[in-house]
Amino acid sequence: MGKEKKKRCLYVLEPEVRTFVATRATKSQIHQTLIEAPVVTEDPPPLLSNTLEFALGSSCGDQQDSYMVDATTPDAPTDGSGLVIRTRAKRYLNSDVPLLTWKTSYQQRYLDAALLLEGRGRHDLSGCTACGSPDPIYHCVDCHGYWLYCGDCIVELHRSEPLHLLERWTDDNYFRKCTLRDLGLRIQLGHPRTVACPMVKRGHVDFVVIHTNGIHLVNVDFCGCPNSIDHFEQLLDVGWWPSSPLEPQTATTFGLLRLFHLLNLQGCIPSTDFYHALEQLNHGEGLVPLPDRLQQFMLTVREWRHIRMAKRAGRGNDPAGLDATANGALAVPCRSCPHPDINLPHGWEREPPETRWLYGLLLQEDANFKQKNRLRSTDNRDPALGPGWATFVAEGEYFSHLANYVDQEEINHCVGFAALWSANTRRSKGLRTTGVGSVSCARSDMFRANGIGDLQKGERYANMDYIFLSSIAATSLLLITISYDIACQWFRNFFSRMEQLPERLQLSTNVDLRFRIPKFHLEAHKESCHAPFSLNYTKWVGRTDGEGVERMWSWLNKVAHSASMMGPGGRQDTLDDFCNFWNWRKTVNLKNSLLEKMTLAIPQALIHHQAFCAFTSGLREHHAAELCEWEKQVQAWETDQTNPCPFDLPRDDIRMSDVKKAMAEEEHRTVERGLGDTSPSAFLITGLEIEEAQQEVLVAAMKKDLTTVEATQLQTNRTSLLKRITRFRTGQSTYMPGVSNYLRQAPNEESTTTPETMPLFLPSFFPEVIRSEICPPDICSLEDRLRFAQASEALAKLRRQLRTRSFAHSYKTRNTNSQGAYTRSCLLQNQIEVRIKAIHVIYNIAREALISLRGTGDWQNSLRPLLPEDIRGINERTLNAEEQEEYRHTRALAGMSAEAIQGELNGTGLTSGQENIPTVAFSRSLALGEGRRTLSWIWYTVSDDEILGVGEVQACLRVEWVKARARAERWREEVLMLEEEMRRAIAYCRWKAEYWDNAATARTLESFELREGVHAYARRQADFERRRALQWEGKWQTIRDRASFVLTSQLSQMGGADIVPAPALVVELDLDYDDGGGEDSNNVAV
Repeated sequence: MGKEKKKRCLYVLEPEVRTFVATRATKSQIHQTLIEAPVVTEDPPPLLSNTLEFALGSSCGDQQDSYMVDATTPDAPTDGSGLVIRTRAKRYLNSDVPLLTWKTSYQQRYLDAALLLEGRGRHDLSGCTACGSPDPIYHCVDCHGYWLYCGDCIVELHRSEPLHLLERWTDDNYFRKCTLRDLGLRIQLGHPRTVACPMVKRGHVDFVVIHTNGIHLVNVDFCGCPNSIDHFEQLLDVGWWPSSPLEPQTATTFGLLRLFHLLNLQGCIPSTDFYHALEQLNHGEGLVPLPDRLQQFMLTVREWRHIRMAKRAGRGNDPAGLDATANGALAVPCRSCPHPDINLPHGWEREPPETRWLYGLLLQEDANFKQKNRLRSTDNRDPALGPGWATFVAEGEYFSHLANYVDQEEINHCVGFAALWSANTRRSKGLRTTGVGSVSCARSDMFRANGIGDLQKGERYANMDYIFLSSIAATSLLLITISYDIACQWFRNFFSRMEQLPERLQLSTNVDLRFRIPKFHLEAHKESCHAPFSLNYTKWVGRTDGEGVERMWSWLNKVAHSASMMGPGGRQDTLDDFCNFWNWRKTVNLKNSLLEKMTLAIPQALIHHQAFCAFTSGLREHHAAELCEWEKQVQAWETDQTNPCPFDLPRDDIRMSDVKKAMAEEEHRTVERGLGDTSPSAFLITGLEIEEAQQEVLVAAMKKDLTTVEATQLQTNRTSLLKRITRFRTGQSTYMPGVSNYLRQAPNEESTTTPETMPLFLPSFFPEVIRSEICPPDICSLEDRLRFAQASEALAKLRRQLRTRSFAHSYKTRNTNSQGAYTRSCLLQNQIEVRIKAIHVIYNIAREALISLRGTGDWQNSLRPLLPEDIRGINERTLNAEEQEEYRHTRALAGMSAEAIQGELNGTGLTSGQENIPTVAFSRSLALGEGRRTLSWIWYTVSDDEILGVGEVQACLRVEWVKARARAERWREEVLMLEEEMRRAIAYCRWKAEYWDNAATARTLESFELREGVHAYARRQADFERRRALQWEGKWQTIRDRASFVLTSQLSQMGGADIVPAPALVVELDLDYDDGGGEDSNNVAV
């Protein structure tokens, strides 16, 4: 029988139930609840791994805006994508009970255990643990067990651990700190531990070693044999980094440098704070003075950073040596970006534009004015160790170029940003630099090699031109898209300015360079900038948002204060190291980030593809010719943006009087309609009109706290309605005589109902099995035709009212400048909302009647179920989760109950003044969230004459159609780009493995030991790269196969409705991976 695995538990105690206070803190409140819980719980369930299981099913339903499934729903198919997300909920042990258990039952015992170790503990006090000699008085704080030894034994045992801390038991019965140096230990370098050097050269009397457990004074003996190496190399051989190669007096252990380096990069701990913490670690009482080695430590850290970057970049394996390092060679590159001759297929440059765009480069540029640098030290006293070797530009040529543009004036043609007009006015007194500009990968958010440069006086073109061109100087790619928050100004005269730069930085004439603006920043620009510079409307960029640079700044600004106080060289070396660390963490997490993006892109691509196909199919019925024209127009604009822009909507002058006139005319036409001739059709029409009147009275009756006037009016309307129903019954006895017999058999059918709830007993009211006995066939056929017309007309009315609501909202936003005008606008909007709700009800009644008369069929494709979220204007979308929370908060402050607020969000708030589901109105040409929204199906079939202003309707439809087309195209491109990025990342790893294989033997060395180290390092790196390639390939294979299936079998179909079913698939995705951004990542939803 196999060994049983021990179960995990926190404590082993007798079960005891007690009352505890469970505390839960929010941003504004602390909630405390009394709970009955056992002091010691049962064995806890095993912790579940943080994974998402994505099961791709074959079912396809109606389109939805979101494909996420609640954690309580194990299997729920998403719409169109075949993607089902099953979230395995995180499970945690109760965070209160273990601590309270320790507090109530164990804290005294823990305290006693800590005090016990202040003495000699439970050890045998009769003799030395090693030799048995009597009265051992020494123990090591860093060794396991705190065993007691005599002086000779503890020194001998620590010849290989010379930096451990000791304590000596005194005659006063307590432990006092002592050192191995006090006991006579001398550290011999250059020989094995057991071999004494015959020609010892003693080191400095106060030789200092900085280690993870504190700062130590040690006795060092260097080897003075004839063939011995230099003293600093002897220190390096034992993992001690000397602060100086000439007569070293201080060294720092590799272990400490590794620890501090990582803590500094990950937690931004300054070297000063870290060093002072080491001082307190073993001399916190302040009684023993220590030599100050802070400056030596800081110099050592800079050297360590530089050598580590050079080592990882393979400079130690290059025969040319470190001095031959090329510009940007130490920067960590983005592996998913295209690199010719590395991860691009052979002959990529000869591909047609329809496929070659996949090998284009997407970049983002921005300036950061938090990365200032004060006028401290000079370049001569504090030089950069690798100038231009990593992410910073080479300063010599850069500053020579800037010298020609000292008084350059920037010209601003656009509003929205202060970067340009303040370029020459930023305060720069006492500063060497006012900030930095950078160019980075817009897909994976990684800093480019030679893509960072200092700014001396704001965000000037001269700086940003040079930084941008320096970051792409070595590329031979043919398509480059650059996102920059002031691109609408920067691109003007860019190519003429480029001619003034060094020739090596100038782009080839066959490079297609496109300028765009990040999505979040674009809305602040003038409307004329929106469509031409929008990434949503630019082909071949996928779902790139251009805002990643803001997330990068958020992380890099953690070190801004420390860097601002450094000298020029130290600051550049530090920022190079931080940028490389960011890039490396992004590289490591590519396996998760690309997978997560793909799991989002596949269902969204299907959702928007189906939505676009349905919209196009619906428009073909009335706008076939216009569709062809729109397609030609958008293609011409994408090719040459000097052509008319299909995304621009003509601005009309909205007048409230026009809206009120249209509403009054509609009311007049309703009143004019009478009973007319007593024909069968007139009889049924009267019945439908009575139904609509019943709904109006029903809405009025649902209002709470009616005034006397309102109650009187309600009763009057009920009386009038009852009279109309009575007259209708007279006609019904003629055209539907079977109803009279039915009523006689059910005499109480109407006795307990109010007029607004009385059934009219039209043919659709009766089940099919008895309908033929009660209703003549011609009456059933007439109602069928009238109901279809009623539902179609209700949709037309609904669209008209939604357009009116948009007009009223725009008018209120632009023209209300007083409280009175605002109140009147709100009253008008409330009237419109009531009408929209009434139309919604009428449509549902008509559709239910058709289902009763016809059953299911193809007619349901044009008359779909009208859900509350479907009732939104052509330029509106529903609230997202964050906006819903804000809506709840605002309504709660106004005194509304949670039930009433939820009713409004569900579209059932009949008595709250918000009759329909709340929506968000888009601007005319651009808004955040454009790439994710879908058009409501009610706009798929629109006739030319159903809304006032045919030209305006067609313009609105054109804009929404080209937007829907752009959304479908961008998500399809995103799937293609992500699949290509996965392929490129794997190819880069394989190329890098071959690079390290070749680097292992590239350098000819006489020293066997050095040759072995150089070879071993290269082999290890090659192994890492191959393992990484295999890991990524295995992790991505299933989702890449699904992407290929979707692209070839689903997105290639233009019907949109009958897509090829997707086979089942499960993909694991880490929920909480670290993307390097930390908690301050500023993710912009676009």
